[in-house]
Order: sequence, then structure tokens, then C-alpha cells
Amino acid sequence: MTGWAAYCKFTDARHVLCGAHLLGELKGLQESGSLGAEEMHKFLLQLYRMPRPIGAEEEVGKHYQIILAQAEREEPLPLATAGRRGKPKQSPGRNLLDRLRTHQDGVLAFALDAGVPFTNNQAARDLRGITVKLKVSGGFRTREGASSTLVFRPLSRPSANAERGSLLGYASYFHSLLPQP
Repeated sequence: MTGWAAYCKFTDARHVLCGAHLLGELKGLQESGSLGAEEMHKFLLQLYRMPRPIGAEEEVGKHYQIILAQAEREEPLPLATAGRRGKPKQSPGRNLLDRLRTHQDGVLAFALDAGVPFTNNQAARDLRGITVKLKVSGGFRTREGASSTLVFRPLSRPSANAERGSLLGYASYFHSLLPQP
């Protein structure tokens, strides 16, 4: 997840924030002089380089909270301006801090849970072709067309078939459709 609040409306899914997107945001804040962003950037990279899953969940959480406390001092809540209605505008650093605090489990999931990737790059690549098809053609003509596209898309993905090859992936799919004696 990139951090869009709209994703959180899907309640039947576990939400994990993309490490690559977070590192990009932290890098931008680092360039403007944020020490908290620099510390969080180092911390996430350090976790990424460690063998996973990391067993010291409590230690990881405590260190994460220490970094958030430092960032809190750098990014105070905005003050309300007299004569202006509504919430005062927050800085990008404050918005990221709020997201890091709210979604701590989703930020640290890659380090603490086996099988959770650091980035959502593969998921984005898997969806990109389908998204392009939808945008170019305006959609699928039939439900069956959409269904077959969604079945064949993963079979043709090179990384999914690195060991057995795409042709074998198609063959095993068609073999599964044959009636079994």
C-alpha cells in the first residue's frame, strides 16, 4: 500500500505499507534537514538487510517508537490560525509521521512476518497490464474475457515461471481443465 487513505476502506484485507514508497518520502524529508526522517530511513534499511522474520518484535517496536518521538519533536502539530475555519494544514513531514504512527504494524510487517515483501513492486507490475488494457479498450467485452485474462496473466509472468517456463505454465493450466478419469 502506498499510504492512500482510500485503501484502508477495504476491511477484509491486511494493509502493509510499501517500503520503497516510504523510503522515497523519507529521503525527501531528509533532504530538507529532518533528522527523524534520516533515522527512520536508516532503521528501515537496517531491518531490510536483516534475515527475516526478525524475532525481536518488542525491541523493533520500541526502537520504532523512539524514532517517532524524535520526529514528533521536529514536526509539531500545526497551530490554528485566527479567522480560519477547519483543521490547520499539516506539513508533509507531519502527514508522514501520522501515517507511520497509525500504520506501525503495516510498516514493520515486512520485518516481523514471513512472506511479506518489502515493496509492492511485483503486485504493481502484475496489475499494470490489466490496468493498461482497461484504459486503452475501455474494459473487457465479456465476463468470460475478463476471467480468461485474469487466469492467463499470472501464468505468463516470467518470475512466477522462472523454473518451469511459461509454456509449462499454460500446459499445466489446460491439463487441469481436462476431465480426470
